[in-house]
This record gives sequence, structure tokens and C-alpha cells, in this order.
Amino acid sequence: MGIDITRKDVTWSYVAKLFQIGSGLVTLPLILHLLTSEEVGMNYLMLTVSSIVGLMDFGFSPQFGRNFTYVNSGAKTLCREGVSNESSSDVDWHLMSVLISTARYVYRRLSVLALMVMLTFGTAYIWYLTEGFTNVANSLPIWILYSFSTYFNIYFSYYSSLLTGSGMIRESSQAAILSKSVYLVLCTIFLLSGWGLFAVVAANFIAPFAFRYIGFFLPLATIGSYGLLTQLTTIVTGIANTLFVTYLPKVSNLRVSGDRTALKKTISYTMVTGQIILLAGALGIIFVAPPLLSLIKSSTQLPSLTICVLYILIMSLELNHSECASVISTDNRVPYVVPSLVSGGVIVAMTFVVLRFTTLGLLGVVLVQGIVQAAYNNWRWPLWVFRELDMSVGEFYRTGIISLYQSVSSLWKSMLKRA
Repeated sequence: MGIDITRKDVTWSYVAKLFQIGSGLVTLPLILHLLTSEEVGMNYLMLTVSSIVGLMDFGFSPQFGRNFTYVNSGAKTLCREGVSNESSSDVDWHLMSVLISTARYVYRRLSVLALMVMLTFGTAYIWYLTEGFTNVANSLPIWILYSFSTYFNIYFSYYSSLLTGSGMIRESSQAAILSKSVYLVLCTIFLLSGWGLFAVVAANFIAPFAFRYIGFFLPLATIGSYGLLTQLTTIVTGIANTLFVTYLPKVSNLRVSGDRTALKKTISYTMVTGQIILLAGALGIIFVAPPLLSLIKSSTQLPSLTICVLYILIMSLELNHSECASVISTDNRVPYVVPSLVSGGVIVAMTFVVLRFTTLGLLGVVLVQGIVQAAYNNWRWPLWVFRELDMSVGEFYRTGIISLYQSVSSLWKSMLKRA
């Protein structure tokens, strides 16, 4: 069974991403206006701790997503490495059932492990940062509720892999919109009711059912400023990455079918389009966000222009090599796991050294991440993809731009016909 990414799938993906961002843009002014700088700092701190815990996924989510795509594409066996040439036009429903049961088994245990880590080491971490749960009201119950919210998010994440891996992009996007709708309504009501930070956590806990350790050395207000930058950058990179993620099941499908021409065109089109979107978003963060924060009288501002530009550049390079790693993984190979773990360990160690023994502060944190990633990951995986596709950098971008032009022209002609 082939997987076709239709215009409706792409549209729903962007609607879901825009809705996700829109909900953030609606609640962000309320959060910045109604919460203290310490509460804003703790909010971003919880997000970073949760993101670290999220690393316990160990790459299972994209792996299950690819395998769901392989089975839906007619694969009869799943290989440890590479793609099986044994396939048919029918789905092996027994293999699909086994794969779903395995995904449930894995994520049930991962979610329990994540909850244990957050309630033990995470609680100790938050206790240290909040000076014994004193400088943020209700910080302990807030953290416990957030821990259980993370538990449920991890446990049910295999549903997303199942939907996208089965080519059900529209259904996955609609589910995300529903979840964000509930979060938006609840978070707004709770914030306006004076619940403080508990409003954000409670909304985040309820919705699914319908900074790293730098805080040891930096005050919560500084973490809040850095967290604001990372959130805005995450929003922009999320939009930029949407088209690529939408077409990723198609890339896996093209691997099985062996259509290299379509494979080259799809990869270059989605990545180049994302980079153009990312450039536009980066200019927005640098030139539009600061005056808007002043307009709403936010108690939390963005870091210096130097830090903002460096961080956005580093995240752009990271998004690029992450997408290339995803392309490699569609061939059921994951050579980037060990280098990524090593790089992560070096970043953690060097960040500790910079914050403990220098006065660089946030600039040091950003530089460490950029230098470590540039040493290997930033260039290794893009080079791998260029060689695998047998494309030069110029050919890659030329193909992507031409495909983007053709896509926009087709959409424009379609709109004119309807008019």
C-alpha cells in the first residue's frame, strides 16, 4: 500500500502547527504579564528538565514511525538495519498488530522510568533552584503535577508514530489541534482566575486526555530570559520543520519503492522550503519580538542581540543536521546515535566548566553548544545525505528551489481557477 501525501495533509499539518503556535502566542502575553519572573523562570526550567527526560525516548518514536510506514507499504519483515526487499501490495496485519503491541510495551516502561526520574532527581533539582520550594508559590505540587503530565505525554506518544507512520497525517494534525484547543481554553481561564504558574501546569496536564542544569549557576530571571528565546526559536524551527516531517513517511515509502528521482526531489524540496521559512522567522525574533515584549510590558525580556543571533544560528544548523539524520534513518540506519550521545555528554561537561569557572554566563552556554555540534554533527550528516543522494550542495538547493517554485505556481494556478 503506497502512502500519498496530499495537499490536504500538508494544509492540516500547517494548520496544526500554526494553531500550536497561536495558542502559545495567546497564552505567552498572559504568562509574561501575570506571572512573576521567578514563576516564568521555573516554567522554562520545567520545560528543559522535561526535555532532558524526553531523551529517554532513545529514538524509539521515529523508529516505530518508520516501521509503521514499512508495514503499511507492504513490508513482510522488519530488518535490524536496512529495508527488506520482500513486500506486497497488502498490509501484513499480524505484523502490524505485533508492532503496535511492542510500541505499547516499550512506551509503558519508558513513561514509568521518566516519572521515577522526575519525582526523585527532578524534585531535588527543583528544590535546590527554588530554595527549598520557597521562592515560587506551590512549587512542589506544581512540579509533581507536571511530572505526571510528562508521564502521560510519553506513554501516549506512540499514537502519533502510528498515525504519521500510517500516512494519516491529517488525522494526527486534527488530534493535535483538539489537544491544543483544550489547553488554550483551560490555560487562559486558569491564568485569568489567578492560579499563577499552577494554571499552565494544570492545563498541560488535562489537555492530552481530550534548561538544562544551568539553573544551578544562573538566577531564575536569567533562565526565564533564555527560556523565552528558546521557546520562540522552537516555535520558528517547528514551523520550518513541519513540511519535512509531513513528508517523512513519503521518504520512507520512496525508499521501499526505489524511486530515487522522487526521493531527491522530496528531500531537497522540504528541507530548502524549511530553511527559507526559518530565515523569515529568525528575522522576526531579532527585529519584531523585542518591541512587542516592551509593548505588553513583559517583566521578562530576550537576552542580548549577540546571544539571540548566535543561538538562532546554532539552532538552524542543528535543525539542518537533525533533518539529515532523519533522512538517513528512513533507510533504517541510525549511525548518528553514538555521536549524538557523545556530543551531548561533552556539551553537559563543557557547560558546567564554562558556568563554574568563567564569567561568560549565557554566552558561554550558547557557544559551547555551537562549537561542539560544529565539530562533527553539523557537517557529518548533511555530507552523508549529499553523498547518498549523489548530489552536490548546489544541485540540492537548485532542485529544492525549483520544486518550491513549481509547488507555489501550482497552488497559485489552482486558486485562480477556483476564483
